Amino acid sequence: METSENTTSAKKVNLKKDAEPYHISPNATANKKLVVEYIEACIAVDADKIRNSVGPGYMDYGPGMLDSANIEQVIEGWARQKKVSSNRKHGIMAVTALESTEPGPAQGDWVHVWGVYTATGNDDRKMEISIPYHSATRIENGKIVWSRSFFDNLETALKLGSVKAVEQ
Repeated sequence: METSENTTSAKKVNLKKDAEPYHISPNATANKKLVVEYIEACIAVDADKIRNSVGPGYMDYGPGMLDSANIEQVIEGWARQKKVSSNRKHGIMAVTALESTEPGPAQGDWVHVWGVYTATGNDDRKMEISIPYHSATRIENGKIVWSRSFFDNLETALKLGSVKAVEQ
């Protein structure tokens, strides 16, 4: 049986629910295009286009909590990938563009991308690489200023032999 106190709390929650902390961004089309073109430029290692997509002080984070890279490090990382792999594809499955209205560091325009990055290793094994990922990207004044990518590349690292499984 519900008490009047519980009913009042439920009404407060419902009232807050009506004021969503986010909505589709009025800049959705432009923001999604910017981020998809940035990802394509990274895979192609088009350094000028990569640099022109980001704002001052851009930082990329992930996949680990302590992993971070400035734009020059991002370009270097993709250039290394280009040397050791071919047939690189972003495999984008979904892209959303939202605007957060909640005060604080999350306020503003965001683009989220879900995909499966694929490539073929260039060594004599020609190993197929497949890494599901999600990225959250912050947009300010038509430029990417912050991104965090989530992916698990352990299986690929094990296949490549760059890490070894330890038996216990």
